[in-house]
Amino acid sequence: MRTSDTTMSSRRFYTCAGLLTVLFLIWQMLWALASPPLRTPDEPHHLNSVIRLEQTGQWPDPGTSWLYRDIFEASRASGLLVEGAPSYSLHYRTRLGRDAWIGADTDSYRSQKLLPHEQRRSARAESTVPILDQMTQHPPLYYAGGALVLRATGMTDAPWDRQILILRLYSIVLTSPLVPCLIFAARRTGLSRRGALLASGTVYAIPMLSFISASVTNDALFIGAGALTIAAVSAAMFGSGQWRTVFAAGLALGLGLWSKGTFIPMGLVVFLAFLANPRIGGWGRRLAQGLSAGLIGVLTGGYWWLRNIVRYGVIQPDGFQAQATEPGTDIGFFAERVTTSFVDSFWSDFGWLDITFAPLLLILLSLLTVLFLARALGTHPDKRWRLLLFTANIVLVLGMLIVQAYNQYRGLGIIGGVQGRYLFAGALGLLVVIAMGAAGHHWDPPLTAPASRPRYREEAGWRSFLLPAVVAASMLLSAYAMLLWLRSCYPGAFFGMNLERWALAAGLPVPVLGAALALGYAALLGAGLVCYRLTRAELLPQFRPAELAYRPAGSSHPAAAAVQ
Repeated sequence: MRTSDTTMSSRRFYTCAGLLTVLFLIWQMLWALASPPLRTPDEPHHLNSVIRLEQTGQWPDPGTSWLYRDIFEASRASGLLVEGAPSYSLHYRTRLGRDAWIGADTDSYRSQKLLPHEQRRSARAESTVPILDQMTQHPPLYYAGGALVLRATGMTDAPWDRQILILRLYSIVLTSPLVPCLIFAARRTGLSRRGALLASGTVYAIPMLSFISASVTNDALFIGAGALTIAAVSAAMFGSGQWRTVFAAGLALGLGLWSKGTFIPMGLVVFLAFLANPRIGGWGRRLAQGLSAGLIGVLTGGYWWLRNIVRYGVIQPDGFQAQATEPGTDIGFFAERVTTSFVDSFWSDFGWLDITFAPLLLILLSLLTVLFLARALGTHPDKRWRLLLFTANIVLVLGMLIVQAYNQYRGLGIIGGVQGRYLFAGALGLLVVIAMGAAGHHWDPPLTAPASRPRYREEAGWRSFLLPAVVAASMLLSAYAMLLWLRSCYPGAFFGMNLERWALAAGLPVPVLGAALALGYAALLGAGLVCYRLTRAELLPQFRPAELAYRPAGSSHPAAAAVQ
């Protein structure tokens, strides 16, 4: 639960939270500029649906919507597709990465002739090509918002590269709750004010989260609503059981249900969160609050899914019919492919599943995640079940996707829908548990008054620096990921980058991109400096002991005399 912390004023706490939020938004904006137009997962199809709604107001039935010719031509002109490509199949997408740097590989993105910005025009909802736009299987809220953004900013007739950029910024705005909700959830879970602020730095630990949140995709609404819901879940599990928490959780859940079907399991997490809080009262009151939150979520966001059941007989009809090959029977192959796909695309797989981290780095990141999860459960036994609930959405969605992929493999012989970004609605909950595992009790609020159950922070030592080390490593990982992405897209001599090629792809002047690159890394460095100051202010008193305002009677723990 959130406890009083007088070592940092409320004003400074909120100021630091706002600053860390802005710095992360700047970092996301660099990702929006760094990615070549239409080079993020299904970005042409997401843009297509925004353009359709903005220009025609139509939202066709799943499986009946086609891609506009202007979008497909823009995909060719942007270098996404090889010359003469008939579709977006992997075989027709240009290649990125070191293997495409050497020689005159006609299939490499580097070798493609890009259409200059001056010759690019706006995408029109007119003639189509025989390529399905499967996005109409999702609720239209993200796309309706994108259409309004294009109109409000006067970008309806702008070139397609400008439309993509403004929609990427729109996605960033939708994911702006990430940092403040992470701070809120960490504070609710029991960290001190400085500890909660520092824990927000773990948002950099998943570079793919920054990449996806700066793309034209309904995952942006999915991620932003997920952050709000996890924050409400933390209040439900660790709060005092006020009914405003019920309304907040229900509204956040309802918003998320307007994003995509993989948000549906979050409803069970919201319900269980109220049951897991003994402070609410008896089981009857907990059950009433959990059911009320779920009902509010259904009333505000369940319309689309109830409509699908009534109209199509299923929760979500398939907007894209895969071509069958031979039924799959190799369980070992299936397990290896699913595991590799989820791990790769959770941490990296930037672009349209183009660039991933080295296998050893992916294994290390996964093992460290498991280690800190285990440490969180071991150091906080009184919160064990509630910490597990923070990760429940990821587990539920993962299980749902694996079952779906297995059925598809057994029936059609293909494996689809196994991407780590589908887990990002619950990513904030995972980061909270990782932060709790790294913090132990070193970042608990200090005691200032008697308590029925004595609490204290552990004695200062190297474990005190686990959380700062995790945050520092997270920021270094993000810095490396950005450099890897830029060098893979625009290889050249300037730190492995070609700024002129980047400017041609983005349709922006070289000085603008150079300034954006400097500003982005300056924001990352600024976030690191804020975290350093927080670490110094929190841990320095432990190495320079001061007399406790209150010392539990009979306490023999050495930390009881070493914290403020």
